[in-house]
Amino acid sequence: MIAIDKSTIELRNNINELERLSTQPELSTRDRARYDFLAAKVNPVAPSKKSTEELRQWLNHLPSSNEIRSDILAGSQTIAYSVGSSGGYLVPQEFNDQIILGMAQYDPLLNENIITLKKTDGGNPLTIPAWDLSTFAAQLISEGSQQTPQTPPPTSGRLLNGYIFRASLDASIEFEEDTFTDTMNLMRLAYSIGFSRSIGQYLATGSGVNQPSGILTGATFSGVTLDQTITTDVSDTLADKFLAAYFSVNRIYRASPKCAWVCSDETYMWLRSLSDKQARPLINIVNDRETILGKPVFISPSIPSYSTSPLVVGKLLFGDLSHFVARISPLSIQRRTQAPGYAENFKALYVSLARCDGALIDPTDGNYPPVTYTNINP
Repeated sequence: MIAIDKSTIELRNNINELERLSTQPELSTRDRARYDFLAAKVNPVAPSKKSTEELRQWLNHLPSSNEIRSDILAGSQTIAYSVGSSGGYLVPQEFNDQIILGMAQYDPLLNENIITLKKTDGGNPLTIPAWDLSTFAAQLISEGSQQTPQTPPPTSGRLLNGYIFRASLDASIEFEEDTFTDTMNLMRLAYSIGFSRSIGQYLATGSGVNQPSGILTGATFSGVTLDQTITTDVSDTLADKFLAAYFSVNRIYRASPKCAWVCSDETYMWLRSLSDKQARPLINIVNDRETILGKPVFISPSIPSYSTSPLVVGKLLFGDLSHFVARISPLSIQRRTQAPGYAENFKALYVSLARCDGALIDPTDGNYPPVTYTNINP
C-alpha cells in the first residue's frame, strides 16, 4: 500500500472542495470566502520547491477510475470517465494559469491583454451586459433647475455558454516517475497548443450555434476588398482602401487602447511586402511594435488567409478588440490507468477538459460596429 502523507491528503481535499464549490450556480458570502481561502492555499504565490512537490503529489495521486456510466458524457457518446463535476478534477491554479498563458502566446484571441478574457470559476452560462453609447450624452443643467427626462441608452447583453473542449495525452508510468519536471513541462506545452489551436479557431470563425461565436461572425463588413496580387508599391487606390478600412470604425473605438489589426501569418507576410509611394514600408515599427496607421498588428493562426484553390477569401480585422469577450473555465484533468490500449502498455492517459465561449459585443447592432473586417482576394 502506498503511504500518503497529510499534506497530500490536504491538497487533494482542497482541490475536491474547490471543484464542488465551482459547480454551484451561486455562492453565498461564506462559500465565496471559503473558495478564495482554498484557492489561495492551492495556488502558490511563486514557484518553489514546495509548490513543485505539491504538484508532484497532485500528479501522482490524481484520482483515476475504471470505466463507468456517466451522468455527464463530456463529449463521449456512450462511456466516459466522468468522476468530478466536469469530467475530471481541477488542476492546481499555478498549472492552470501557465496553460492559459501559453494559449495566449499561441493565439491573440486568447490573450487578456488584447481582448477581454474572463476566467470563470465554472462553466455556467454568463451574461455580458452592454450599453449603446453611440448617441448618449449628458445634459447641461442651469442653476436652480432640474434635469428634464432623459432617454437612457439602450441596453443589451450576450449570453456566453460553456462549450466543452477536451484534449488527451499519454505517458508511460516509468516516464512519469523518472522525469517529473519534463513531464509537467511537456504537458503544459501540449495542452497550451492543443486547446488554443481548437478554441482559437472557434473564437475566430465559430457560428455561435452549438459552438462559440467567432469574432468574424460578429464583425461587420467594412465594404473594402484588398487585392493580394499586388506585391509592390501601394497604389493610390489600395492606399485609399486601407484608409477606408481604418475609418470604417468609429473614432471612439479607434481611440481604445485595444484597437488593433488582426490577420493570419500569410496575410501579414503580404502586408510586409507593401510600401507607399515614397518606398516606405506600409508596416511601421513603433515602440518595438508593428503598426499600420498607428495601430498594432497581431497575428492569429485562426484568421482565414486568401487561397486560390480551394477559393478562400482572406480576412483582415480592425477595431476595438476589447468588445470581443471570451470566457474560459478552470481546466480539469483525469489520469486514466485502466484505459484499453494503455494499461497493457504501462501507460497513463491524461484527459483534460475546459469550457469556453466567446462573442463580439456590439450594442449598436452594426450601426457603429466596434470591429470590422476587410476581404482579401483579387
